[in-house]
Amino acid sequence: MEARTIKVAWIREPGYPQGRPAPGYFDCLCGLRITGIDFGQKTNVTCVGCDRVYDGQGWIKKTA
Repeated sequence: MEARTIKVAWIREPGYPQGRPAPGYFDCLCGLRITGIDFGQKTNVTCVGCDRVYDGQGWIKKTA
């Protein structure tokens, strides 16, 4: 079986001034949005819908 690495895009929240840090979000593969993420943050985030775990850049660390 071939190993795959999957990454989702970090998307900047709209409404914040350009050139300033702003929170962002991931659109999880299950369809839910994971919000309040600082790009490159050290702590992982977990989707409440499917339990996938993402790092701060969008790499999937644990699949559902």
